[in-house]
Formats: sequence, structure tokens, C-alpha cells
Amino acid sequence: MISGLAGGFLWALDTVILSLVLAPFSMSFAAPVAATALHDVFSALWLALLATIRRRWSSVVRAIKHKDGRRVMLAALLGGPVGMAGYVMAIRFLGPGLAASISSFYPALGLAASALLFHE
Repeated sequence: MISGLAGGFLWALDTVILSLVLAPFSMSFAAPVAATALHDVFSALWLALLATIRRRWSSVVRAIKHKDGRRVMLAALLGGPVGMAGYVMAIRFLGPGLAASISSFYPALGLAASALLFHE
């Protein structure tokens, strides 16, 4: 329960920080893309640090060697930056409140898509 609340709080804090960072750049499409690149690089570094501290690199190597693991990594590399760039552009052009409200629907849309497309 606490980690769920902390995750929601930190996601909201991330949204506010991104909106403050992007505020000086009026109507520029390059700023949200650059912010997305920095956001993803710092996220990757943070996850690499956690994997090192928890000594979980063997799981990463095992996933790289497995065909399904490579598919998940490819999907993350293709979808992550595109989705995050869209979210950061929404923060920039719609504002943090509206962008966060709209993005809160993505789990429900993912559930509906998995039920309709994959019959799960």
C-alpha cells in the first residue's frame, strides 16, 4: 500500500518537475523530446544502479539470452520513448493537471485492449 502511494506521489512530482522545466520553452517541440531523452537516460541509470546494488545482473543477462526477453526489450525501446515523448508533450501543451488526468486512463485502456485483442 505504501509503495503504491509513494509511486503515485513520485509520478505526480515527476509531472510537476517536468512542467516547471519545460515552462521557459514556449511552443517548442524540441524541448519535450530532449526532456524525454534525459528522463529515460536517468531512469536507465537508476535501474542499472539498483541492479548493481541488488546483484540482479544475472537476471538481466538471462533475459537478454532468452527470445521473449529480447522481444520485451525491443518493445520497451520502441514504445517507451514514444509514449514518454507524448506524455511530456501533453504536459507542455495541456498542462500537468490535464495530462496526468488523461494518462491515468492508460491501465484501463491496456486492460480493454488485452481483453479484446488477446482474449485475456
